[in-house]
Amino acid sequence: MRSPPSRTWRGGSLKREDQACQVAAEAEQAARLAQQEASRAQAAAEAARAASGRVRADAEKMLASFRADTARDRDELRAEQRARAERAERQADAYRDELAQLRAGTSHDTDTTSSRTPRRARQATQP
Repeated sequence: MRSPPSRTWRGGSLKREDQACQVAAEAEQAARLAQQEASRAQAAAEAARAASGRVRADAEKMLASFRADTARDRDELRAEQRARAERAERQADAYRDELAQLRAGTSHDTDTTSSRTPRRARQATQP
């Protein structure tokens, strides 16, 4: 720090020195306030960065959870669709077998009853 100005009268220089000291003191006070404000702003910025980091981490966890849920749902739907397709194939095979039996039965009936009036084929019942 600077030494205090001399308080001797030298043709008005005392007044100018007092004003200069006052201005210097005000400048020092303003610099301290600015430094404090800068420190507060830096602390707020660090807190905001930390908060955004926590929010980002939470969002990533949530997104990972949604992705896992979606993958699980997709796998369940695939398994369900596969089971439905297999049931439909078995049912189609059963219908084909039944139709083949009906055709075989009607061809056998027409062979034995060729002299009579042809019989109508029964319609397959619908499930």
